[in-house]
Amino acid sequence: MTYKIRKIKTKKEELKIKALKLSILALALVIAILIFTLGIVANFVTELEIQYKAQQRVIQQEKELYEEIINTIFESSIEARIKEIAQREGVDGELLVKLAKCESGLNPKAVGDNGHSFGLYQINLKYHNISPICAMDVECSTLWTARMIKAGKLHLWTCAKKIK
Repeated sequence: MTYKIRKIKTKKEELKIKALKLSILALALVIAILIFTLGIVANFVTELEIQYKAQQRVIQQEKELYEEIINTIFESSIEARIKEIAQREGVDGELLVKLAKCESGLNPKAVGDNGHSFGLYQINLKYHNISPICAMDVECSTLWTARMIKAGKLHLWTCAKKIK
């Protein structure tokens, strides 16, 4: 009788061992599926990152293009206004445009010389009786500069030597 009980226990043990082996196999299969799924997810995330970076490059290129277009329109508008005032005042318009480009890069809001020079022509308020508002206004500063040039004072600008 002992023998039969021993054999039964052995069969139960065998079933337990088989069940344990199946559980381990199932767990290994689940782990393999998870690893495979993680690989797919990682590839998907990588692909999204590549697409995102490509979109960012396109957006940056478009932004630069629009900025260039706007700056070109703005600069040509400023140049036209400078030339119009120069013609009215009997001064060389190209000279005024070159002076403004050299002094401020055609930026009417430029500030230089440690906060003392303003506008297109970098008019230094320490030496000239002109308001910062006028110095930063295209019309007012161009008229003032044209009159200074007519008075023979072009030499007051640092860029005068560079543009001649």
